[in-house]
Amino acid sequence: SAASDVYKRQADKINKSVTQLTTRFDSLLDKIKLTISYWEGANAEKTRNCFSNEQDNIKSLLNNVSVYAEKLSTITANYEKTESDATEASAELPSGILN
Repeated sequence: SAASDVYKRQADKINKSVTQLTTRFDSLLDKIKLTISYWEGANAEKTRNCFSNEQDNIKSLLNNVSVYAEKLSTITANYEKTESDATEASAELPSGILN
């Protein structure tokens, strides 16, 4: 159905975005770690520690968004099954019973 197609597309978009964000964040972390070779001092350590300290929170956030996409996919599958079951059930009903 049209609704389930929309849900599938949205779940796909979410998954693609999470993958892109994860890749970008990992790349950023790698670049920040490399600054240890040329950026020294209290501000350098503070900045690196800030990113390091937030790493778990950001990865958790990205994981939670992925879980929402999985739930959306599950909802879509349930919706499609219910729609299919209703169609089958209505096909089994006798026609013209009110005539």
